[in-house]
Amino acid sequence: MILSRPRLQNTNSTSNESGATSDDSYIAGQAERRGFVNEAQRPLRLLDALPSRPTISDSVEFIQLGSTGDASEQVNEGDEKAEIDVDGELATANIVTIAAHTTASRQVISDHSTLQGAIDRIVTHKLLSRLEHQIINGVGGQGKINGLLAQAVAFIPTIGVTPADIIGESLTRQADNGYVPNLVLMNPLDWFRIQITKSTTDEEYIFGSPTMPVPPALWNASIIRTPSVPEGTVLTVDTMFATVLDREAPSVMLSNSHKDYFTRNLLAILGELRAGLEVLDVFAVYKISIEASS
Repeated sequence: MILSRPRLQNTNSTSNESGATSDDSYIAGQAERRGFVNEAQRPLRLLDALPSRPTISDSVEFIQLGSTGDASEQVNEGDEKAEIDVDGELATANIVTIAAHTTASRQVISDHSTLQGAIDRIVTHKLLSRLEHQIINGVGGQGKINGLLAQAVAFIPTIGVTPADIIGESLTRQADNGYVPNLVLMNPLDWFRIQITKSTTDEEYIFGSPTMPVPPALWNASIIRTPSVPEGTVLTVDTMFATVLDREAPSVMLSNSHKDYFTRNLLAILGELRAGLEVLDVFAVYKISIEASS
């Protein structure tokens, strides 16, 4: 009879690092790497809608012309003819600098090949977001953009009652005065309030079904939705008279020359742009309130 040698039983196990005990052998975990994930960034719709032109100066001056009086018939020979007075007002559009900076070690930039690109995208978006906000809300003055809200002419409706009707009346009044308003700036929540308007008879949505909402447009004018416009305020704009002045496009630069960064292996990351807003005719921008009717 041949006795077989008993097989030794190993009670230890080989496990992933997270599930190992003191008696186990383990293999280091292999996490899936997705790379860097940027923070949520709101869309910049206004900068895509407004025309822009390059400039090489730190400010742009122009004369806004106005007139009083009108043409009329000369009833009798020798009568004084109608007179038109034309005057002009000098206006200045400032070119402003919008900038921001952050710091990173040289090692972390070198060790993570995609980190610099991710930082560039974050900084560039914040620069453009600030520019868009100032184009709407800038108060003017030294180093500040004179924004659309500050220059807009207040419009008081006489026909419209609902927000959509008031916006339509504003566009119509501008068109009657010779402008071609093609842009409506409003807060996203105000546009949503318009979208959920229902009829008083059958409670049906007027501006399309929630499953198939209508495109963001009213009275043949495009709707630009941005949180930079205060709730209850709407701007109607003829973009032929409102232009973004492009002095320097957004750029992101790295340097170790700041303070003692060279000896500490640190890098200063600086983002910067220079731009302005030119409104050639303030009557091309109407500001209306829809608070009372919303």
